Amino acid sequence: MLILNADGSFTYSCIDTSDTGGCSAISGMIPGIGVCNITNPLPPGESECGVVSAGKDIIVNLIVNSDSEEQELSILLKRGNLSGDVGTLYNVADYFPDDTQTGCTSTYAVTVGPAAGAQGTGTIAGTVSVPYTSGPITGNRIEYRDALNNLLDYFVISNDGTTVRFLEYNGFYLAKDCDLSAPSPHASFTTMYNGMVIDQTANQHQVEVANMSNCVSELGSQKLLVKVENVRVQDVDYPNALVWYYLDTDIPYASLDFAGRDTAYGITLPTSFETGGFSVTAFDIYGANNTGQIAQGDVAATTGTLNDAYELVPPIVCP
Repeated sequence: MLILNADGSFTYSCIDTSDTGGCSAISGMIPGIGVCNITNPLPPGESECGVVSAGKDIIVNLIVNSDSEEQELSILLKRGNLSGDVGTLYNVADYFPDDTQTGCTSTYAVTVGPAAGAQGTGTIAGTVSVPYTSGPITGNRIEYRDALNNLLDYFVISNDGTTVRFLEYNGFYLAKDCDLSAPSPHASFTTMYNGMVIDQTANQHQVEVANMSNCVSELGSQKLLVKVENVRVQDVDYPNALVWYYLDTDIPYASLDFAGRDTAYGITLPTSFETGGFSVTAFDIYGANNTGQIAQGDVAATTGTLNDAYELVPPIVCP
């Protein structure tokens, strides 16, 4: 892996090598296109030649040992900046129901997990005004119920066409602080970049509805990896669907096994490189043009195994 800085300094370490002895990190300076100067001194008998691409994103390096007649060729690629503004820009509001939609009902089928075969519903039950002291914000209350109409989960989400805000979840307001002064900035989204890891690691406060003085403050260990892919769910194609992978920064990456659902969806599961080495704990898939959630699943973070998955059964029914 090559980390190349704007001033030309770099470090790299091996992620794959045929050398049974392994390899170690090297640092150096690239003054321009052409030969790169390795700072680590070479052993006796070795000579080295490195060539850098014009964009300073590739180093081809050759070390020759005239004593042992061994040669070592390295091709180093610059790692993309997963936390910077890279990739294609998408408007998050396009993927969520707007605040004017009420009464819409979606049916979801469980495809993986102990309840496989069961169905439930997700309903935009109405609008709710959340009393932030900076000014109330009205959003849709979205409820999830099982086949017996028992309430399982609900959340309040605001979408004004520009910004999507998650305002409440199962009786807890998502707030900037314990005074409920404003919604949490860590649960508000305007635009995302395809392939970007979005940092959600700052404090997020929740204030219990029943008792405003009872404040629960959570130090987040979450990041989001965003991928935009063409998805197929329940025999329906959703072009440019928004896939969110929830990452846990406290648990190292484990190889993912989605029990074939990833193949059915037509998605490519993220690698350790894409997640920055963090584990995947869940995923959500949203369809464009206000389609809303079309699939969701929970993942065992330590093993990468898909525990359950729910999928939208078309069509979405609105009054």
